[in-house]
Amino acid sequence: MWMKWLMFAVIIVMVDAANRHPVVNVEIASLGHIYPDNGGCLPYAGPSQDIALQMIQEKYQGTFNFSMRYVFDRKIKSCNELADNAVDLASNWWFKTRNRNSIPALIFPACTDPETFSINQIAAAHNLLMITSIDNQNVIRNKTLSPTFVLVGHYNDGSYFDFYKAIVTTYAWRSVFILIDDATRATYFPWVGSIAASSLARIPGQEVTVRHLQRPASTLLQEALREFRSISRVLLFFGRAEGARLLLINAFLLNMTDGEYMTVSASSPPSKVVCRGDDLQAVLYNTPDILGKTRMATWIGS
Repeated sequence: MWMKWLMFAVIIVMVDAANRHPVVNVEIASLGHIYPDNGGCLPYAGPSQDIALQMIQEKYQGTFNFSMRYVFDRKIKSCNELADNAVDLASNWWFKTRNRNSIPALIFPACTDPETFSINQIAAAHNLLMITSIDNQNVIRNKTLSPTFVLVGHYNDGSYFDFYKAIVTTYAWRSVFILIDDATRATYFPWVGSIAASSLARIPGQEVTVRHLQRPASTLLQEALREFRSISRVLLFFGRAEGARLLLINAFLLNMTDGEYMTVSASSPPSKVVCRGDDLQAVLYNTPDILGKTRMATWIGS
């Protein structure tokens, strides 16, 4: 009985305090680039951030008022370019455009170590809360150097190692052919490809062949597919969706889509992707059932 009254008294105090104190404004800055080349860019990460913002607005309505400011430059089109300009973007927001009547916070995807490291220096200097969801450079886990950083990202070498080891051992694949598209602007794919190659090479008795593409052209893809066919039956492709689709088109032309071969792609090829500038574009539209005839297993990210 007394417990109920005590709880009621606490609620009354909290309501009275909320009525007497103004709503606290919080401005969240999300830095990034708007060219959709990897999962860390704003076109992909932004919608989930908008949903999260709406949820916390509803949960803390009357106590906090959250706002999101996307910080980007239309001229920046890749993670590497973003890393080169991260300090300028963060500084421009901090010193010029942010709302001085709000509590500031940095919550952004982060797609490279240099970007994360540079912004962390600004966050530490100005006592700014900093949260990243993808990249989390080891040095910023040092609380002396990064007193305001909070790690929520799940992308790390260990998770990728466990994932590829799991699928290879589950299906008892003893020979794997890894094809990495080095031409992509998304550094994510070459990075994950190298992790997959090194992790699978640690498995006793596992044969791993690694090849790199300078560009995903039909002639180069067919050359790689012919080599793959001669030594393995399982292909791991690390590249963008356009490259994955073009790979499957060429596999179809080489009669490699009859179920004998398995392709695991780090990016899922959507049905309407256009292989711009390639002579197989007509094939893409004239044979819309190519993907349906291809036995392909696709895993995205981790």
